[in-house]
Amino acid sequence: MLSREKKNVETLMKYLNTYRFVHQMNTYSSQIDRELFESSFVRYTHDKPDLTQEEVDQYIVLSAEVVIASNIQIRVERLQELLDQAAEETEGKRMAMSLVESIKTAQTEYNQCVNRQTKLLNELKEKRS
Repeated sequence: MLSREKKNVETLMKYLNTYRFVHQMNTYSSQIDRELFESSFVRYTHDKPDLTQEEVDQYIVLSAEVVIASNIQIRVERLQELLDQAAEETEGKRMAMSLVESIKTAQTEYNQCVNRQTKLLNELKEKRS
């Protein structure tokens, strides 16, 4: 059991040092996004010492999608706060409608992102079985 865990850790370290992973990590300016990306990747790959390079790339894309979804959720929350503020104002009707449309668009983006994640994860699971 211990040798398998050691192999998993060694392989994970190799995955984390690939150019593609490092490049993707460096695209995030926010430390929170970097940590979310890294933790998602580790969570998905820590027990998979036999991934092909293509699969590693797919897990990198999947982890990037997790960051995208998180950022969309934050945007929706901010827009919702603005909408709540506009609803309190009597002059905010026009602004409120544009906020509603922005929220709807962001929620659609979020749903598309989650669907991409689900599809990619299912494809990866199917390949491995």
